[in-house]
Amino acid sequence: MFDSFTRIASLVLAFGLFISCSTLSLQKKDTTKNPDELSENLIRQRLDSLDKQIDQGTQDPALFYQKALLLTELAQKKAPPSDRTPIYSKVHDTFKKASDLFADSAGSKTEKIRQLIKISWSNEHNQGVQIMQTDSTLSSSDYQKAADYFKNATIIIPDSSISYKMEAKAYYKNHKEEKAISVLEGARNHIQDMPTPLLAQLAFLYSDTQQPLKAIEVYKQMDPAKGQNLNIIHGLINAYIAAGEHQNALNLLQSLIAKEPDNIIYQQTLASELFTVASQQLNSVASSLQKGTKLSNTKFQNADSLIGKAEQQFKKLSKENPEDLDIMQQFATFYQNSASEYQRILPLVNQEEKLQIERQITNYLTSSIPLLKELTKQHPDNKNTWKNLYQAYSYLGMKEEAQNAKSHF
Repeated sequence: MFDSFTRIASLVLAFGLFISCSTLSLQKKDTTKNPDELSENLIRQRLDSLDKQIDQGTQDPALFYQKALLLTELAQKKAPPSDRTPIYSKVHDTFKKASDLFADSAGSKTEKIRQLIKISWSNEHNQGVQIMQTDSTLSSSDYQKAADYFKNATIIIPDSSISYKMEAKAYYKNHKEEKAISVLEGARNHIQDMPTPLLAQLAFLYSDTQQPLKAIEVYKQMDPAKGQNLNIIHGLINAYIAAGEHQNALNLLQSLIAKEPDNIIYQQTLASELFTVASQQLNSVASSLQKGTKLSNTKFQNADSLIGKAEQQFKKLSKENPEDLDIMQQFATFYQNSASEYQRILPLVNQEEKLQIERQITNYLTSSIPLLKELTKQHPDNKNTWKNLYQAYSYLGMKEEAQNAKSHF
């Protein structure tokens, strides 16, 4: 048996996430010094006084409202945003308690609380955005600081999808993909109907961190069958390929080709996946033959048909792109890989079937030679191409040509 040739590589369909910087046009915090602004010590004294009253079991919403306001002001006294985080957790819980109590008595007060929550949220979120907008000069600590601001925003408003998105982006840009994943997984726990952009980010990150099965699960939640978002379809195809679910990838690719038959990337990936699915089926054929099953009772005909379709796809690509050396290389590799796949089952079949398969091997290797010769003309120093050419010549009994090819590596 001749050596295995270079495998056909599955292409990665391009799709973009974490590209643009999501910004909000929100009211900026007034940084003018307020002469009536309380000192941190005085704030803490007043908080202690309120806590004593609350601990006595009071249900006066005004006390909780005042406590939330003081906590918000205390948070703003802290310079690093990470130091504000535990305070904002208390702010959220206290505002919620005040809102629940006010809801039974004063609707206008409840609305006022909502506005104050939005102001606190926008202050934290916008400071994070301001950092991210200068990302050409950001350091790792800058990205972390931005992430901390966005985290505070999500604590203030736990279902703020834009803040989760930006926090995940800050971690991603800081090369902390696992933390970005953790942010988006947390968002799923707080947002009832997770927006598609956040799900797409999460699926992308799962793929990016070699977790294709998790990526597939998330992509499916976005209903890619509707075909409205190519990023989702591309991402799902890539995840299927990474997970080894090539038949599923093939099914989606065929639907894309039906809509965009001239898309060269779709055509290349389709050809590659047709071969890969056929290869998987031929592995199953070999296992069945080793157990004594007849060739006619295996998946051989289906696999052979898929390889034929892949060949037609490569022929179409070559005809439409005759100068494309990458396609030429893929086509030559396809022929030699196909020959290698058939040769693996050759010892397992009867004489009549062996003759049929040998003819196919010869046809594939013969077809690969013109492509390989052209590639050696274009890149005469590529030893791998000369080695593949040598193997093809050797199998076909073309000794003189084989020796000539061997002299080049």
